[in-house]
Amino acid sequence: MESHSAARTILLSLLLTMGSSIGLHALTFSLAGNWNSSADVATDEWSYGTFTTAGNPSTFVVPADKTNSGSTENFWTFPPAGGESADPNVEKNLTGSAIFTAGAEFLPGTVSFGPFQGPAVAQFIAPTAGVYDITATFTTDQIRSGTSDGTTGYVYVGGALEYSHALSDPGHAQFGTAETLAPTDFTLTAGEKVDFVLGGGAFTSEVDATLTELPEPSVYAMMIVAGLLLFWGLRCRNASVQA
Repeated sequence: MESHSAARTILLSLLLTMGSSIGLHALTFSLAGNWNSSADVATDEWSYGTFTTAGNPSTFVVPADKTNSGSTENFWTFPPAGGESADPNVEKNLTGSAIFTAGAEFLPGTVSFGPFQGPAVAQFIAPTAGVYDITATFTTDQIRSGTSDGTTGYVYVGGALEYSHALSDPGHAQFGTAETLAPTDFTLTAGEKVDFVLGGGAFTSEVDATLTELPEPSVYAMMIVAGLLLFWGLRCRNASVQA
């Protein structure tokens, strides 16, 4: 009888440990962390590009004439049709120190969007169905000389606009006030798209985008049930010993 009780205790402990392990190892996808210097795709989940029609995620495209310039600034540009321009663009500072160029400061390890002449977009494609905790921060860095155009940060989930916030002009300061989509849970299907967009103006802005796939509710349920059964089993065992 005692051997069965001990086996049950061990089994429940293993279930609890497995549930905890799964819960503590939620998958996280980061625009900056998953960046790949050799392609316009950071991982199988991320792509860089533009909307051919502003505000319409269904027109997202990675132009065939995209270019990647610079070894220290990994600089993906998407020139508009028929035009020569370094904008719109998505880039990352690959060095360990700040880079100053064209009136903007690119901090080490950060991703910046340049929306002049069109929206700059990083698109995430959900690898599996589930609940994803999504957060994004847009921080204005530089306004193009001679303009007063503002710009706006957007987040589209499944083609629907979920976040929109005009960014502040940094004025004489290097950076403006950061605008943040607070961590928000969204249920995504496999292959569903999340677009992080900078558009509507001439600001260069840093964009920090992170998605965390949360464990299934069944994992938490398993942990709770295993914990309760383990507690009950140990209590019964102690009661039996005392008797």
